[in-house]
Amino acid sequence: SISPLNQYAGFIQLIFMLSITAVKTGYEDYLRHKTDKEVNDRLVPVYQKKHIRSLSNIEYSYKKWSDLKVSDVIKIDPDTEIPADCLIIETFSKDNKCRIESSALDGETNLKFRYPVFLSNSTDFNCNLNKDSRFFIETSPPSSNLKVFSGKIIDENGQHIPISVSNFIPRGCISRDTQSFLAIVVYTGDDTKLIMNSMKPRFKFTELDRIMSIMAFILLIVMFLICFLLALCSKKWTEERQNSKEIDEYLTYILNDNQHWFLQFFSWIIDLQMIIPLAVYSSLDIVRFLLSFSVFTDDKMSVVTVTESNERVVKKSKCRNSDLVSTIGRVTHIFTDKTGTLTKNKMFFHSVSFENYVFDIDQIESSDIKNKVSLEYLINHSLTNKDIFYFFMTILLCNSIEVIDNQYIS
Repeated sequence: SISPLNQYAGFIQLIFMLSITAVKTGYEDYLRHKTDKEVNDRLVPVYQKKHIRSLSNIEYSYKKWSDLKVSDVIKIDPDTEIPADCLIIETFSKDNKCRIESSALDGETNLKFRYPVFLSNSTDFNCNLNKDSRFFIETSPPSSNLKVFSGKIIDENGQHIPISVSNFIPRGCISRDTQSFLAIVVYTGDDTKLIMNSMKPRFKFTELDRIMSIMAFILLIVMFLICFLLALCSKKWTEERQNSKEIDEYLTYILNDNQHWFLQFFSWIIDLQMIIPLAVYSSLDIVRFLLSFSVFTDDKMSVVTVTESNERVVKKSKCRNSDLVSTIGRVTHIFTDKTGTLTKNKMFFHSVSFENYVFDIDQIESSDIKNKVSLEYLINHSLTNKDIFYFFMTILLCNSIEVIDNQYIS
């Protein structure tokens, strides 16, 4: 034994402290695994048989997202997330367009248009497509660039149909203001653009962790220096006692052991190990772990939404990494490059003021506002009044507006 202390006491203390960190990290990994499993277990309708040109005749079976394979023909319903990188083959919208929201990929909430490859008024190859048709799809290699996709479709007769990014929908997009459509899976798993653009997880350090790491490293160097000096002094003192005529009987073993001065260095390390504040790390892990629950239970950090059936849904905040709770509490200012980060890119029309009158959509009664006009007045004078005409023209040019069959689409 090189230490007067119990040889197992230090190991038990170290294992206990590491176990606290391991349990906390393992629990957070379990929550992330649970979230991933919920996403992978979502079901999507997959085409089975019958004629693919008629929605009423198609039979579907449901597959999990994780079980999708390349060449599966899936059905995407309105306001649903795309489970894999797909190629649109048919849409049931009147204008033969698919509108998607790609905010999960590029942060843009404006709708983008995608078009099917097989249109009802195209070539005979498209019209004769059914469950017995055989064709090959050649695509470009998987790429993280959202704007890069190309390929072609080759039928049994060797006819080629080009495909481009206008026919392609990446995973993570959401179908908006569009009827159901059919799509062929071309990329799955790690080959999807969503996964390829995902950053690899890395361990995040807070400012407090950085300071504590520096302090612990300095204390470690100081402890090694102290242990080295004590071992050196022990060796020096032992040599002096050996040359002395007065030798204590209880020091005989020490004096006859030539390696004792080297082992004494490690003995001092065990004796002075308490200089390193390992318990501080475990205490911080426990405090941060408990604080993460306060984020979930805080009503001020929840969002209340109302569904179409007037059902009130409360969505609470989730803390995915408890190590950053203390850092988030120190935030006092937010600097952003655009207001869309804070306003969710939602702008609501309030009022417009012309030279002699005001149109207020909320019809707010105020003594300061005179000569209010209605929407009918603006519409009836949109061609005769120059100001009203340019107002509507500006709204049309600066926003994406579609009207199909006298019905507002987007």
